Amino acid sequence: MLAIFGKWLFPFVFGNSFSQMYESFLFYIPGILAMSTLYSLTSYFAGKDKVVVNIKGCLFALLIIVLGDLWLIPIYGIRAAAGVSSFGYLFYFVYILNIFVKESGLSFKDFFYLKKVDLYKIKNSLLQQ
Repeated sequence: MLAIFGKWLFPFVFGNSFSQMYESFLFYIPGILAMSTLYSLTSYFAGKDKVVVNIKGCLFALLIIVLGDLWLIPIYGIRAAAGVSSFGYLFYFVYILNIFVKESGLSFKDFFYLKKVDLYKIKNSLLQQ
Protein backbone atom coordinates (compact mmCIF):
# COMPACT_ATOMS: atom_id res chain seq x y z
CA MET A 1 0.00 0.00 0.00
CA LEU A 2 2.86 2.38 0.77
CA ALA A 3 4.34 1.75 -2.68
CA ILE A 4 1.05 2.91 -4.20
CA PHE A 5 0.07 5.78 -1.90
CA GLY A 6 3.41 6.75 -0.39
CA LYS A 7 4.12 9.54 -2.87
CA TRP A 8 1.26 11.52 -1.38
CA LEU A 9 1.08 9.97 2.07
CA PHE A 10 4.66 10.61 3.27
CA PRO A 11 4.59 14.41 2.70
CA PHE A 12 1.04 14.59 4.06
CA VAL A 13 1.94 12.81 7.31
CA PHE A 14 5.49 14.10 7.83
CA GLY A 15 5.54 17.39 5.92
CA ASN A 16 7.04 18.63 2.66
CA SER A 17 10.58 17.93 3.84
CA PHE A 18 9.79 14.23 3.27
CA SER A 19 8.90 14.63 -0.41
CA GLN A 20 11.99 12.65 -1.51
CA MET A 21 11.17 9.78 0.83
CA TYR A 22 8.88 7.99 -1.64
CA GLU A 23 11.50 7.20 -4.28
CA SER A 24 13.99 6.21 -1.61
CA PHE A 25 11.40 3.95 -0.04
CA LEU A 26 10.86 2.19 -3.38
CA PHE A 27 14.61 1.53 -3.61
CA TYR A 28 14.57 0.23 -0.05
CA ILE A 29 11.67 -2.25 -0.41
CA PRO A 30 13.76 -5.16 -1.83
CA GLY A 31 16.19 -4.81 1.07
CA ILE A 32 13.36 -4.82 3.60
CA LEU A 33 11.97 -8.01 2.08
CA ALA A 34 15.41 -9.63 2.06
CA MET A 35 16.00 -8.74 5.72
CA SER A 36 12.61 -10.09 6.76
CA THR A 37 13.36 -13.39 5.02
CA LEU A 38 16.80 -13.56 6.61
CA TYR A 39 15.35 -13.98 10.08
CA SER A 40 14.56 -17.67 9.66
CA LEU A 41 17.91 -18.42 8.01
CA THR A 42 20.02 -16.61 10.59
CA SER A 43 18.07 -18.35 13.36
CA TYR A 44 18.79 -21.68 11.69
CA PHE A 45 22.55 -21.06 11.66
CA ALA A 46 22.50 -19.75 15.23
CA GLY A 47 20.66 -22.89 16.31
CA LYS A 48 23.26 -25.04 14.55
CA ASP A 49 26.03 -23.16 16.42
CA LYS A 50 27.28 -21.64 13.16
CA VAL A 51 26.96 -18.00 14.11
CA VAL A 52 30.14 -17.33 12.16
CA VAL A 53 28.08 -17.68 8.95
CA ASN A 54 25.78 -14.88 10.13
CA ILE A 55 28.70 -12.71 11.17
CA LYS A 56 30.48 -13.13 7.83
CA GLY A 57 27.29 -12.23 5.97
CA CYS A 58 26.79 -9.15 8.16
CA LEU A 59 30.36 -8.04 7.59
CA PHE A 60 30.07 -8.45 3.81
CA ALA A 61 26.82 -6.46 3.84
CA LEU A 62 28.36 -3.77 6.05
CA LEU A 63 31.35 -3.46 3.75
CA ILE A 64 29.11 -3.13 0.69
CA ILE A 65 26.92 -0.53 2.38
CA VAL A 66 29.75 1.61 3.78
CA LEU A 67 31.79 1.62 0.56
CA GLY A 68 28.72 2.10 -1.62
CA ASP A 69 27.48 4.97 0.54
CA LEU A 70 30.87 6.69 0.53
CA TRP A 71 31.04 6.40 -3.25
CA LEU A 72 27.44 7.05 -4.33
CA ILE A 73 25.78 9.33 -1.75
CA PRO A 74 27.81 12.40 -2.76
CA ILE A 75 26.65 11.88 -6.35
CA TYR A 76 23.06 10.60 -6.03
CA GLY A 77 22.05 11.54 -2.48
CA ILE A 78 19.31 9.86 -0.49
CA ARG A 79 18.28 7.52 -3.31
CA ALA A 80 21.79 6.07 -3.36
CA ALA A 81 21.69 5.49 0.39
CA ALA A 82 18.48 3.49 0.06
CA GLY A 83 19.61 1.60 -3.04
CA VAL A 84 23.01 0.71 -1.60
CA SER A 85 21.47 -0.48 1.68
CA SER A 86 18.96 -2.55 -0.22
CA PHE A 87 21.74 -4.08 -2.34
CA GLY A 88 23.78 -4.88 0.77
CA TYR A 89 20.82 -6.60 2.43
CA LEU A 90 20.07 -8.54 -0.76
CA PHE A 91 23.69 -9.66 -0.94
CA TYR A 92 23.51 -10.80 2.70
CA PHE A 93 20.35 -12.76 1.94
CA VAL A 94 21.82 -14.45 -1.15
CA TYR A 95 25.03 -15.28 0.73
CA ILE A 96 23.17 -16.88 3.65
CA LEU A 97 20.67 -18.65 1.37
CA ASN A 98 23.47 -20.08 -0.76
CA ILE A 99 25.16 -21.59 2.30
CA PHE A 100 21.82 -22.90 3.58
CA VAL A 101 21.03 -24.57 0.25
CA LYS A 102 24.46 -26.24 0.17
CA GLU A 103 24.16 -27.53 3.74
CA SER A 104 20.54 -28.61 3.70
CA GLY A 105 20.43 -30.25 0.28
CA LEU A 106 17.32 -28.24 -0.65
CA SER A 107 17.08 -26.39 -3.92
CA PHE A 108 16.34 -22.69 -4.22
CA LYS A 109 12.91 -23.65 -5.52
CA ASP A 110 12.21 -25.77 -2.43
CA PHE A 111 13.03 -22.81 -0.22
CA PHE A 112 10.61 -20.41 -1.93
CA TYR A 113 7.63 -22.56 -2.96
CA LEU A 114 5.04 -24.09 -0.67
CA LYS A 115 4.13 -27.74 -1.21
CA LYS A 116 1.06 -29.58 -0.03
CA VAL A 117 3.14 -31.19 2.72
CA ASP A 118 4.12 -27.72 3.99
CA LEU A 119 0.50 -26.59 4.11
CA TYR A 120 -0.46 -29.80 5.91
CA LYS A 121 2.22 -29.21 8.55
CA ILE A 122 1.10 -25.61 9.04
CA LYS A 123 -2.51 -26.70 9.40
CA ASN A 124 -1.61 -29.38 11.97
CA SER A 125 0.54 -27.01 13.99
CA LEU A 126 -2.28 -24.44 14.11
CA LEU A 127 -4.83 -27.06 15.16
CA GLN A 128 -2.61 -28.31 17.99
CA GLN A 129 -2.54 -24.90 19.64
